[in-house]
Formats: sequence, structure tokens, C-alpha cells
Amino acid sequence: MCILFFNNINSQSISNDESYLDNDFWEFKIRLANCVIKKDKEALKNLLYDKVLDCWDAFDCAGPEGCNKEQFINTFFKTKKSKHWDILQKSIQIGFRKVVDTTNYKHINIKRDTVVFEAPSFSKDFVTNDASKVIILAENLNLRKNPTLKSTILTKISYGAYNCEIDENGSITTYFGDKIEWIKISLNDGVTGYVSKKFTSAYLDRKIKVAKINGEWKIIMYLCNLNI
Repeated sequence: MCILFFNNINSQSISNDESYLDNDFWEFKIRLANCVIKKDKEALKNLLYDKVLDCWDAFDCAGPEGCNKEQFINTFFKTKKSKHWDILQKSIQIGFRKVVDTTNYKHINIKRDTVVFEAPSFSKDFVTNDASKVIILAENLNLRKNPTLKSTILTKISYGAYNCEIDENGSITTYFGDKIEWIKISLNDGVTGYVSKKFTSAYLDRKIKVAKINGEWKIIMYLCNLNI
């Protein structure tokens, strides 16, 4: 029996989950979701490539060569209380995008421009160091007309990369109201409004990549920074 749960995440900046584009990957995703829900580290280990690239975290265990399965599990998923279980589950719920990977890996023998699946699905819409975009890290976040809690709620937005207002120095502009720091963002339909800064990030602080190696889909990369 398959146990798989997905939230209905409504966001105009998140394209539909593209996992369905490959039947084998869809089955892989189901197995991954099940082991994450159960917090089954042995099952997760079976879905890892022999070496997993990890970085952006204080626990980077092996640098550009990646870490082996045992190192990876003991670093990030050693106990069921690890925050990484929730991070991985949320990334799966948001969905995967099918992308052409141009990375030259040192830890894995795959050709440049290999097709991989990458989560969260909005990751390829966000360019690192692009100050004009901000990541929303919440579901059904209120977008308000003005930077105050009493202001009209224009709509609700969820996980994704959004255009934001920047100042003359290229930094994200912030506003203060009701002792809250706000950021002004714009949607694809031209609507602009304000969201609380505490639910945003200027960095894409998590990413998972899955590649097909010798006929099997395997996790080759897990990037996460709990310190941002």
C-alpha cells in the first residue's frame, strides 16, 4: 500500500510538479516520500548514490568529493528528531522540476548536460546572488496592500521565487510597521504588496538533485543551510 501525502500549495510562481514526466522517477519519488514520512534512515540510504554532494551547511562532511552513504545519514538524518526530515519532506511536497544539469561533478561519473530532477520545483527560477528576487518560505502567506497588520489582504502566496523591491545599492528594501519588518514584492500579474520578512530568504538555502545512474534514480546532491 502506498503512503504518500502532498499539500495543495497554491503559488503562481511554482510550476506544476514535473515528476510525472518520467514513470521511473515517479516511482522513486513515492519511495522517497514514504521513507521520509516514516523517518526510515535505512530506506533513505538505499535511495542515495554511493557519494552524495553536500554543502551550504556547517556539517559539510566531505567537500567537493561528496560523502559516503553512512557519513551522509549520520550527519543529517541520524535521529528522527533531525530537522532535515521536515526539510526534505517539504521539498518533496513542493515538487520536482526536470532540468538539464550543467554541473561538472567530481564525485560522480555523469556527463555534463545530463537531465536530472531537482527540488524544490522553484529552484531553477531563482538565480544565486540575484538581489531582485526573494524566496517565500511559507504556505498561504498573507500579501498585504500596505506594510501593516491592519492592511487589506490582497491574496495569499506560497513557496516560490518572487520579484522584490531593491534600493539604489542593490539591496532588498525593507519597511517597518507594527514592529514588523516587511518586504515589497510583485506577482506575475502585476499585483504588488507586502509580506513579513521573517518568512523570506534572500538565499536558496536547500536543494535536492536526483540523477539516473546505471538505470536507477539516486540522490546525488543535498544542499541545506540551517544557519541562514
